[in-house]
Amino acid sequence: MCRTGRKAFALALTLVAGLIVGCGNKKEMPLYGNWEGRFQQAAESDEDMKGYLQLYATNHKFKMRLGNKVQNYDTDGDWQIKGNQVLLNIRDMTFGGLSQKDAEDRHLSYVSPPGVRAAYGHTLILNLSSDNKILNGLPMTLGTREGTHVFHKAEHSSYK
Repeated sequence: MCRTGRKAFALALTLVAGLIVGCGNKKEMPLYGNWEGRFQQAAESDEDMKGYLQLYATNHKFKMRLGNKVQNYDTDGDWQIKGNQVLLNIRDMTFGGLSQKDAEDRHLSYVSPPGVRAAYGHTLILNLSSDNKILNGLPMTLGTREGTHVFHKAEHSSYK
């Protein structure tokens, strides 16, 4: 292929790639990327689980990590948007931190992995703010903790 042909081919390939990227769902695009947040109880507590949520465009996958000084857990799955709600369908969870016995020996509050799995055994619903910068979850129970998930769009994110 001659030099002119290669340039024309490269230009055509760039245009096609631009069209593919440009055809993304405009309602979803502000959601892609990193969110910082927590599972927040009515009164702020050391037991609040802090972490992040990452929403990916590819196959609508997500990752969420929450933790405190006692325990942490990582979740992943797929997500969708319906109206002004982001729905997280959790597929897998992994756990870290202290064991239940170590937490109890130190008189620290601990939610067992089966308790965490039970709390997340349904679709997690997050309400999207009108400016697309806050996700607020519906009230739920996590072990003995009553609270909601709250995520704010991260300052430095893949998308704004």
